[in-house]
Amino acid sequence: TAVSSNIPQVSIKPNPKFTSLEPVTNKESKGQRNQKTTNPTYLVNVSKTELGYVPVVHYSFSQVVDHMPVLLERKVTIHETSCRIALQVRSKLTNKGDLKDFTIAVAIPELVNGDSIEIVRGQGSYDSLKRLIKFQLAHLTK
Repeated sequence: TAVSSNIPQVSIKPNPKFTSLEPVTNKESKGQRNQKTTNPTYLVNVSKTELGYVPVVHYSFSQVVDHMPVLLERKVTIHETSCRIALQVRSKLTNKGDLKDFTIAVAIPELVNGDSIEIVRGQGSYDSLKRLIKFQLAHLTK
């Protein structure tokens, strides 16, 4: 498949403190085992003791990009044995139009009891096999 020259090429360097150095392979992807994809997935592990800004990956573009299309804010609250994660996704005002058909995924570490996961807002779903909470958004207005 040819890559359009208008699409920026992204270079990703995971932070070894929080992220696996090798992409996680998706063995279920079209029967192709252990094949690196153009959109690699990395395992991220952030300790509960880590506070504030957590740089999990560094990226660079081979072409100039005016802006990222979304703002993603997160708030983590830890109280005794409970951990709450709040995500807010907004479209940037500089976007030329609305954003359509995208997914936000939150990976759940193996240390967390999967049976205790509860989604209290939004239309998220938890996949216990992949240990992912996914929010699929069909439309985000400008």
